[in-house]
Amino acid sequence: MENVAKCPKCGAGRTPGDTECPVCGVIYAKAVGRVAQKPMPKIEPVPNKEDSQPLLAPCAACGKNVSKNAVACPHCGEPVEKSVNPEDVQRDETISSANSESVNSKKESKNVGCGTLILAAIVVVGGIYFHMNDTPKTPSSSSQSTSKGKINQSSYSEEEKNGQVTAACHAEVEKFLKSPSSAKFPWRFEVYKIKDHENMYQNKSYVDSQNGFGAMLRTNYVCEVELLESDIKDKFKYRITYLDLDGKIMISR
Repeated sequence: MENVAKCPKCGAGRTPGDTECPVCGVIYAKAVGRVAQKPMPKIEPVPNKEDSQPLLAPCAACGKNVSKNAVACPHCGEPVEKSVNPEDVQRDETISSANSESVNSKKESKNVGCGTLILAAIVVVGGIYFHMNDTPKTPSSSSQSTSKGKINQSSYSEEEKNGQVTAACHAEVEKFLKSPSSAKFPWRFEVYKIKDHENMYQNKSYVDSQNGFGAMLRTNYVCEVELLESDIKDKFKYRITYLDLDGKIMISR
């Protein structure tokens, strides 16, 4: 394949013997001379900052040249002080400032997050509180009983009544003993419901206690208790109507 000459300016086909281009009109001799005479751009090497700086510096102690990279002077042993580059110092300060700003921004975002959580918790608790207060309350059975009237002792079982009557008699008997703290009542007790009286009960038993000389003596007693209506549920209310200690009547109502 033959090489076809082309115009150095527009690239059009060139016929042998032509002195100028039929397309763009450029004269071949002048165009070829300008291309040949056009100088190439000169590339200059970029100077290295480290190369431009001297590697040797006089020792502060003996004055002899010492490498800047050396730790100590090889001639006298004096430690070599490293020169500080202002650009390096500025770069380090910039990096430190950026890091501190990043830490501060993280702390601020963390504080904002904690504050948001606390505010949300307060809103939730407040909503629950107001919801509970707005909810209509249904009166309980105890309040209904109180509003209708006093609570009758018939709501207690007989076993509960016997226990309460016995405790009431023990407390009343101890008031007449020389040494109430030494009183010892038996585990077994007898409680009778007095006929023709719905809320009247009688307790017959004994108690061992110390007399004025410290000797243990036994005292037989008969105690009668009247159960009263109470304004408060599960609160035992009574009245001692009769108390006999070894045949001596202490209370009679």
